[in-house]
Amino acid sequence: MARATQRQQTSRKASRTKAKKKRVAQARRWGMGVAVLAGALLVVGGSWQIYSLDLFTRAGDAMRSSANDTLALAGFRLNQIEVKGREKTEPALIKQAIGMEQGSSVFTASIDDIRANLEKIGTVRRACVERRLPDRLYVELEERVPVAVWQSHQTLRVVDADGVVLEKESPGQYRHLMVVVGEDAPKHLPELFRLLTSESALVADITSAVRVGGRRWDLRLKNGVKVLLPEEDPAEALRKLAEWKEQKKIMEKAITAIDFRLKERVFIRLTPQPENGKPATPGKAQEV
Repeated sequence: MARATQRQQTSRKASRTKAKKKRVAQARRWGMGVAVLAGALLVVGGSWQIYSLDLFTRAGDAMRSSANDTLALAGFRLNQIEVKGREKTEPALIKQAIGMEQGSSVFTASIDDIRANLEKIGTVRRACVERRLPDRLYVELEERVPVAVWQSHQTLRVVDADGVVLEKESPGQYRHLMVVVGEDAPKHLPELFRLLTSESALVADITSAVRVGGRRWDLRLKNGVKVLLPEEDPAEALRKLAEWKEQKKIMEKAITAIDFRLKERVFIRLTPQPENGKPATPGKAQEV
């Protein structure tokens, strides 16, 4: 019985020794990984100014390559690239922008460089890139969304809310969108959309917006009414128009134009009416 007890004690001691050695080896591996990681954050991140000198360029590249190899062996090996928000962006372009292969170190490329490369893709408005250690790269895309069709010199192109032309989009697929006209219309489209967003009840009524003299906008509504916005404080004019739509049902009136260009006075042009079988004469403008 005593011998059995002794064997049990010897076995337990051997198990404890084995487990201790395993913990020590694991700690060493992780310690090496953390040490290399700390160095890599300096080397791979490019924070050492020494690498900006031609004399040390080759040495810097070699050190980065060695550090990345060591990090991959230490467990920081890229195993998964997760992309969220992709609908129209081509996967091949995303892969090219990331520039990392599975199996390489997750620190192979700079996060800032990857983000900048992704945002150069025509369909990408904004990109968020994160390393999720130890082995994942997370990418979230905000793609550009068509919001208007830009007409210039008899040519139609699709643009997003930033006024960026979406070259690969066909205008024929977006006939339901508002048309903006004018050489500099895309440049001022963000400003127009901010104005319309503040009066969202009017958005559905607007079919086109014409940039006039590089200074202001004329809007055309679904019912044919032309709205001449002022150069200064167009937001107030839109607020008043939305108020009249709700309270005075102005969209249902027989009018052709509403002129807000004068700061203190608004004019409404009435729809021409035929008289005694004669052709309709131009409607009169009335101050309101």
